[in-house]
Amino acid sequence: GEIEAAMDKVPEIVRSCCIFDTVKSKIVAFYEGDIERRPLAKALGQYVPAFMVPNVFRQVERMPLTKNGKIDRKALTAMYQEEKK
Repeated sequence: GEIEAAMDKVPEIVRSCCIFDTVKSKIVAFYEGDIERRPLAKALGQYVPAFMVPNVFRQVERMPLTKNGKIDRKALTAMYQEEKK
């Protein structure tokens, strides 16, 4: 939650969500917005310690949502697993 709150402080970010890849021990950040990885990582460094800056960034056109309108973390995890194949 803290990483997502920090990402949401970046003006170019519309919406964000982080998951954790337990196999590779990496934080994966998904986001909607018009910013590239490097400037986003640099901006995040202003709000969170370096160890909390995600290792992987994935820009998405739209976040998958559950029936309740919340971000669907299971769908994001599935998207990430598909990308790794």
